[in-house]
Amino acid sequence: MTIFGMMIKLQALGFPYSPVVRFFVASLFGGLILFILFMGDSILEIGDSPYFLLLLLVIALFLFYFCYKYLIPVLQGKIAMELDQEKLQFLMTKMVIYWKDVADIRTDNYSNTKVVYFTMLDGRKDIGISLAWIKGDNVAVYNSIVEYFNNAKL
Repeated sequence: MTIFGMMIKLQALGFPYSPVVRFFVASLFGGLILFILFMGDSILEIGDSPYFLLLLLVIALFLFYFCYKYLIPVLQGKIAMELDQEKLQFLMTKMVIYWKDVADIRTDNYSNTKVVYFTMLDGRKDIGISLAWIKGDNVAVYNSIVEYFNNAKL
């Protein structure tokens, strides 16, 4: 950002996960736990079946991975998206978009959700990030993204 001809460096800006995402992730996790608890009766009846035990192992591994990757960061209120002088990081998917690789930024509505699209300089397909995952006003978040992009182009 330039003020009176002087370049001012923007500090890193983080956006936490949306409360809707917290509710969704917690509900999904709770539903999976209830599913396993209700399967307790079936485990006792057909627990000797190797296929059923394999299915339970796959579900347990999925729950562990889901907790580690999504539930714990969301419930701890960690940052979902971070902007800095060089890049945008969407931490949920580990996506990094460097400002130097972006030609244009636009927004569009998709299924009642605002999506920010990044047109890449190298001709790659546009990259879209849904703002439904991000806490805050969609317009303010979009304006922050554009401000960091414009500042990086100076």
